[in-house]
Amino acid sequence: MARTRTIEIGCLNIVTHPHTPQGYVELLYMAHALRRTVATRKDQRLLIGEVRNLVREEPLEGLVGRLYRFTEIDPDGEWLNLETQAAAEPDELGAVQIPANLRPNMEMFDFVFYPRNHQMYVELRSTGKSLSIAQAQKLWKEVFAAPAITEQFGDVEVMIVPDTEALRAILLLPSLYKITIDLIKPNPDEFERASRNVYGRLARMNARRLQQTITAERRERLELDEEEKELALVAAHNGSVVGQGLGPNGRVVTMSTDETPWSDKIIYDPNLTLPMDALVEGTQREVGER
Repeated sequence: MARTRTIEIGCLNIVTHPHTPQGYVELLYMAHALRRTVATRKDQRLLIGEVRNLVREEPLEGLVGRLYRFTEIDPDGEWLNLETQAAAEPDELGAVQIPANLRPNMEMFDFVFYPRNHQMYVELRSTGKSLSIAQAQKLWKEVFAAPAITEQFGDVEVMIVPDTEALRAILLLPSLYKITIDLIKPNPDEFERASRNVYGRLARMNARRLQQTITAERRERLELDEEEKELALVAAHNGSVVGQGLGPNGRVVTMSTDETPWSDKIIYDPNLTLPMDALVEGTQREVGER
């Protein structure tokens, strides 16, 4: 029996206003062309290393690419001599020659982006390497904040897609007494009626973002009406929802859609399928089901 491998993936929702599938294609290609690196830890950085069409002449069918993670060496930092177990001397450091265009400890993480629903599926874990969806979000947010991007596309939102049960768990939280909704205007083609209703409401106010906190009467549990539930539903995928309640022991319990990201696992046979092909095949099924 062939030994299979597993790719764990997460998902980012990328939103511009106004938006078109072709606009998202141009956005990603421009982001790649900037060649901007973003720090994820003190000595680690991420780079958008590759973006290309999934189908050669059909960019709207999807884009695939790779994120590169590497170590950024501080040339002015202290070096250790393992033999003497002491700080390296200046003459020893003079022998260190690292080409300016090379970086060590490179790891690659594949992604696939579908312009029509503007969602990006990112490889998070496979074959001994791992990346958090929050780190991937940070990379794209910082690159999209570059002046060249904002001048052409305006503010670009990058949101982590939550687990489908995250909002349900918040609304069912025992003794729910406080809920905070942070909603970024969605696109009108998402979530059918709920998203269109919310989009229309914000559009009529010329509003891009809605933030509200609802607190229950003392010793009472919040009971949201249908309008607030609709806001929360859309905010879970276009912003965030945070709920607070009391647990069985009387202590405050806080739950957030940001803390429960959606993830999935793709299992494939490496003798028959390349990792990128497995990622595309697995995510195309996911897109079809959403």
